[in-house]
This record gives sequence, structure tokens and C-alpha cells, in this order.
Amino acid sequence: MQRLNRHDPQISARVQLAYAYLKERLEPVHDQFPISFCHGDLHPLNVIWSEDDMLAVIDWEFLGHKTEAYDAANLVGCIGMERPQGLTGDLAFEFIQSLRQTPYLSEASWKRFFELVLALRFAWLSEWLHRNDPEMVELEMVYISLLLENRDLLLRSWKVKA
Repeated sequence: MQRLNRHDPQISARVQLAYAYLKERLEPVHDQFPISFCHGDLHPLNVIWSEDDMLAVIDWEFLGHKTEAYDAANLVGCIGMERPQGLTGDLAFEFIQSLRQTPYLSEASWKRFFELVLALRFAWLSEWLHRNDPEMVELEMVYISLLLENRDLLLRSWKVKA
């Protein structure tokens, strides 16, 4: 298998729009988000499900203090990774609406929730680059672009105001 060049300018060029967007919208406020104790790798495959409920959360190796919305943003981003329509489906909507009914996230985090979802995809891109997984790198780059291009649709679907 040919080794990926992690510093390939084509990879950087393909995610440049999303990077620039995050630099403008997230970087100036990032350090103002409340910090919370987080799972660190919360996504549907790290949850043991019953037919209609969560039974347990597994794989706690990345737990620690992170931006309070880290777990929620990661989970929502993972919902649509293999099937982007999932981002506007019942699971994403119900999860977000359930959180909105609690004091779990501050208004500052809700205001930049989309940006946090998008930013965490860069962490996944880094993972695929380190694993030398060209298929997942390609999928992640396409997904990052898809998220950015559909920002307004997602915010409306989630009923989250930016």
C-alpha cells in the first residue's frame, strides 16, 4: 500500500474553505466556551443500545476536560459520516432537542454548535491520516465539504440558531 503524504498540499487545499470558515467563526470565541468533563470519543458505536434506549457508554480512553459541547458535537458529526442524511434524521434531531431542554450546554456553545461539529471532523481527518487510510481520508474530506455546504440546512433541521 502506498503511504499517504500527510503534508500533501492537495489535502490542505480541499479543506481550506472549511478551515478558513472555522478560523473566522470559531477561533475568536473558542477559549470562551465552558470546559466540562467529557467522554472524548462519544459516537453511536461507543454506545450499547437496547431496542429503545442507551444502556451504557464504552471506550473511555479519551476522557478529560474539553469544551463542554465536545461530546455532543462529536456524536452529531458521527451520525452523518457514513450516511449524511442521518444529520437531518430523527436521531440527530431528537438528540439535539433533548439536549436543548436541559442546561447541559451554554448558549455560547449552542450559538457555535455547527462550528464545533465541523471542527471535530478535522480531528477525525487527522486520525485517518495517521492511520494511512486513503479511503477514510477521502470520505472525511468530502464530508467536511458537505457539512460546510449544507450549514444553513443543518441549522434549520436541528432548530439551532447561529
